[in-house]
Amino acid sequence: MGDLPVHYKPDLTKSEVQNLESTYRKKVKELLKLTDIKEINKFYDEEVFPLSMARFYYEYYLNTEVVDYLYLPVGLQVNSPILSVLASPAKHIVFIASTESKKVCREVAKILKIKKDNYSILSFRKEPYFDEIIETVASHFFLRKESRTTFVFDITSGKKTMSIAIASIAITYDMPMVYIESTNVKKMFKGINEVKTYLPSVKLLFEKLEKGE
Repeated sequence: MGDLPVHYKPDLTKSEVQNLESTYRKKVKELLKLTDIKEINKFYDEEVFPLSMARFYYEYYLNTEVVDYLYLPVGLQVNSPILSVLASPAKHIVFIASTESKKVCREVAKILKIKKDNYSILSFRKEPYFDEIIETVASHFFLRKESRTTFVFDITSGKKTMSIAIASIAITYDMPMVYIESTNVKKMFKGINEVKTYLPSVKLLFEKLEKGE
């Protein structure tokens, strides 16, 4: 994986890696016992999310086939896009952002130590910008769409307009789509027990429906 742009690696011993899942579950239980919102956020950021990153690194990043391009909408928080990048290792990450979330893309790149030449940001100024997103992302996609070029479209983060726009492209051209599913923690907009979920091919689903299968 050394030729990939992400140079983040969990700072864990071999023993800690072996016990990663049990340690994560233990920390989640401790988190769920907290009641003060400040304590919840602090404990999540310092104790739980670093373990979430490590889980995704060892479960997905080291064991998933590398694609050429990952298309990833980004909202106003770093957690979901960080996990999305680790869940779908790619040679180049295409962040899709609003003017406000461009700085979040750079923060994600900084945290994961992504090489500057291996990510790009497609940004949009004003809402509603559905047409603009479709045109810009599709044009970027068309220029790189070759028989041997591989893609993944992640629809976890960002505004709904962004997710719907890139999902439309993925559905139209039957490209792989994924999202990070999680359980929300009380009183906060952060998740636990995150897992990567592959969405089925909409094209194949429609074909089966048409055939009455």
